Amino acid sequence: MNLLYVYDGHWPHNATRVSKQVNVLLGAGHEVTILSRGRLGQPREETQDGLSVSRLPTLAWTSLDRLLTYPVFLNPVWIRAIRKKAAAIGAAGIIVRDLPLAPAAIIAGRALGIPVHYDMAEVYPAALGSILPHESGPAIRAVRVLRLAEAVERWVVRRVATTFVVSEDSRERCIGLGVPANRVVLVGNTPEHPDDLVADWPVPPELAGETDRLKLIFVGNVFADRGLRVVLDALPTILDAVPSTLLVVVGDGRELPRLKEHAQEAKLDGAVRFLGWRHHDTHAAYLRHAHIGLLPFLDTEHIRITLANKLFDYMGAGLPVVATDVPSMRRVIDASQCGILVPPSDAEGLAREVIGLLRDPDRRAQLGAAGLQSVARDYAWKDDARRFLDAVGKQTARVVSG
Repeated sequence: MNLLYVYDGHWPHNATRVSKQVNVLLGAGHEVTILSRGRLGQPREETQDGLSVSRLPTLAWTSLDRLLTYPVFLNPVWIRAIRKKAAAIGAAGIIVRDLPLAPAAIIAGRALGIPVHYDMAEVYPAALGSILPHESGPAIRAVRVLRLAEAVERWVVRRVATTFVVSEDSRERCIGLGVPANRVVLVGNTPEHPDDLVADWPVPPELAGETDRLKLIFVGNVFADRGLRVVLDALPTILDAVPSTLLVVVGDGRELPRLKEHAQEAKLDGAVRFLGWRHHDTHAAYLRHAHIGLLPFLDTEHIRITLANKLFDYMGAGLPVVATDVPSMRRVIDASQCGILVPPSDAEGLAREVIGLLRDPDRRAQLGAAGLQSVARDYAWKDDARRFLDAVGKQTARVVSG
């Protein structure tokens, strides 16, 4: 079958989950086209390892380009692009990543008589509640009104063929919105290639001069609710106890400039490496040369009901985990015994637990081994991939056969 995957970002930027799903579809013999935002200098159309990539036109006027292509509810540019591309490739179904473009995908899908599957990678209304208090600017606030997002979400989940969620907590929430249980499918953020996470990768060039240092690592989107400011506040105490400590942040996002400024003001430049975004295929090398994986998230509704890729990647790489004590992460960490939980926003508690682990390599090895075993036993991507493929195949096949 031909399938159109609508991605609300700039492919392949920050597209770890999308990439895993696309690879599952390609591996099953489907033809897949990604439709994403574009950037100046990127080709409008290209093929990458069997995947067709189509990007929206890009204007030289950055402000106007962002206004026209911003992934916001019922953006006519996106509605037209989705419908046109789906028709051009003869798509049997559409998969849309996250809420902003789901209404546009539904409108296009109805016009063409094909099903739409919604990947709820982020619980959007809850995510906005986490991020908005830290954001500024009338444009951002105008398009991210919480009540509007909640209403749109209710409209979307009742009309799509399938809603894919990342955790059982998120699944129960969708069912509570009135969605039949058989149309809410758990597709977790488990590692696609666990063997890569334990391979003997060379030291990444950015860390070549830091081989003797004990590294704390954070990988992923850098938003305010990820809690990295708490880590920076804990870092002076950690450095006093273990001077060789280095914090490595692989990722970008709206909070990154503020974190860099905070690190400079605290004179932490020599103890932090902000590496920016790196393609997800390279993450394993950074994890291979780290010592502790951090998930210092704030305690918000969004964080309580989601499970990040990085948790399972840390576990799959054999890293001990230090994470905020919220229900979703507590269940995984308690069951696997792969790490230590700390109270939310507790810089002192975080510092204490990190220092203890940095000083105890045997404990780090014990926790890391437990996480590695748990990924192999309980959190295998093949199970998530099967559920994803079955849901897309069954719903879409009904239309094709009809």
